[in-house]
Amino acid sequence: MALKRRLRERLLVVDDERAQREALQQHLTRAGFIVDAAGSGREAVENLAERSYSLLITDLGLPDMDGLAVAHRAFVLHRNVGVLLITAHASAESALEAAPFVVYDYLLKPLVLKEVERKARSLLVHCELVRENELLRRTIQEWSEGAQTMTVPVPADHGTSGDACLNLQEAVRRFQKAHIAMVLQVSEGNREKAAEQLGISPATLYRRLGRLGLKA
Repeated sequence: MALKRRLRERLLVVDDERAQREALQQHLTRAGFIVDAAGSGREAVENLAERSYSLLITDLGLPDMDGLAVAHRAFVLHRNVGVLLITAHASAESALEAAPFVVYDYLLKPLVLKEVERKARSLLVHCELVRENELLRRTIQEWSEGAQTMTVPVPADHGTSGDACLNLQEAVRRFQKAHIAMVLQVSEGNREKAAEQLGISPATLYRRLGRLGLKA
């Protein structure tokens, strides 16, 4: 069973330029997100400590704190947070290669609001895939440690309610099938791209599709 996405994701926008900060907040709010805004690095760190965010959008050139420092703090507090960095310098890409963030991207100024929204949505999808991957790894680890059954929620369309005790192997199979289907959807059916996202070869993906009863 694939994880259901939250209806509204919470984003944190950090920019010391008031006009740009407000423009981002207004546009992303109209796009359906819950958006908090901070005008400084310190204010952003306070917000990060008080609540959880799915995505951080921050300028690298903050006057009181480097934007990367804010992103690192977000990563420490919320390990699977997505990070979208705003910079005026194309050379920043090489500096970001060593960043520990699970999912990140960057945008060059001047900003195009629609492009910010597009990249934000893309990062949120990838963040969800990372969360599902981690859950799947934990499930398989429990299985490999000798657990034969587990309690998992069964959706209403299966004819039951509440928790049911399912064979762990079948639970993992269902989860893996839904996860691969979701990655293929995000990859627009491109098997090579999907295999890269899953960390496997296209040939391995093809075999799994057949074994799971998915269209190869």
